Amino acid sequence: MLLEKAHYLKDMFKESEVIQIIYQVIDSHNSTNPSEKKLNKDKDTIISGINGSLDSLGMITFLIEVETKVNKHFKTNINIFNEELLMIEDGDYKSVGSLANYILNELN
Repeated sequence: MLLEKAHYLKDMFKESEVIQIIYQVIDSHNSTNPSEKKLNKDKDTIISGINGSLDSLGMITFLIEVETKVNKHFKTNINIFNEELLMIEDGDYKSVGSLANYILNELN
């Protein structure tokens, strides 16, 4: 039971770190874009698809920046950018939360 709780806490901490990295990239994005293109720092923020705030080039740039920061922070070399996932409307790149979950799965 104690070991399970330790794994749970470790996963929660890792999730928090991933979310903070995504929020850092959102801050960077927001600093260079007009108010109508700004992203909210919220797990439910839609970032891709029909209601998304990023166009295809913006999405690619965003994902590459997230990938770079995640790999540096966790001292790993995972690939977050996947061209096939860009084509899926309700896929892993849809929202901040779904992107964070995708990254966590790749880290584990």
